[in-house]
Amino acid sequence: MTNSLLTSPEPWKERASAAKDQQYGRKLYDYSAEVREPHFLEYRHLQRINLAELQNELAKQKAGFSKRKSVTPAELQALRTTLHSYSKSPNAFTRLPVPCICSVCQLTRHNTLEAEAIRDYEYILSLAQMTGSERDDRYNDLREAFPEVGLDASQPFNSLFRTFRPLATIANDPLRDLLKSILPRGLTWTRAEKARHVGEFIDHKTPEDVSPVVDGIARLVISVVAGAALIAPVVVMELGTRTVNKSLITTSVAVVVFAIALAFGVRASNTETLVSTATYAAVLVVFVGTSAP
Repeated sequence: MTNSLLTSPEPWKERASAAKDQQYGRKLYDYSAEVREPHFLEYRHLQRINLAELQNELAKQKAGFSKRKSVTPAELQALRTTLHSYSKSPNAFTRLPVPCICSVCQLTRHNTLEAEAIRDYEYILSLAQMTGSERDDRYNDLREAFPEVGLDASQPFNSLFRTFRPLATIANDPLRDLLKSILPRGLTWTRAEKARHVGEFIDHKTPEDVSPVVDGIARLVISVVAGAALIAPVVVMELGTRTVNKSLITTSVAVVVFAIALAFGVRASNTETLVSTATYAAVLVVFVGTSAP
């Protein structure tokens, strides 16, 4: 009996492997039960490796076409079908019982794989990114839940994290960033962001998202400044003796100041900046023309 156990270690290996799998399954279950919302490792480097490998395979196919100086109708049809219908049929080869190894199927397969890889990578980058203490918490949770993977010297969990959370609908700009830094934390931090970025809130850092209160105050400031930008030049032109030179100088200075404030205080496109400045200048010029002595 003893000799049999010594010469037949396979049952013990199978039991150890089964116990290890069961332990890992319990860790996986416990971790998934405690996760508040799904999150995903971006693995940007691995995505680039995958895309580079697929591109190299397609380059080899292209080189083959160039050497032969021709493309068969079957190859051309397969290429057209793949490039135009991959979004409707993500991977038709997963349904084939026996993989085909002919050149046409290999070309179609590589085109399909590259299209899927690009589409998947683009989708991952479109998701909201976890930052700051929220990202650090997810990273530490993964390392504690799966130490056999996370404690490796290569740090396989050290990547950017993405989540299904909707992207911020209110964009940041210099004015809103300034308001977030000077207003009380009770007005700048939302309840949801407090829960995500506990560390930053405790350290009195400014939030990443724009709260509804900050956005409302920013809109109020912009409205008041816009009204003052129209009234102030008119008042200056009407004070004292009214002359054409005085009105033109006042209008020129007001337009320059307005353009600078718009360019550095509000996030706007080139077209929006040009239209706003031209409209403001037109209003002042009309006033100068109608009120000239």
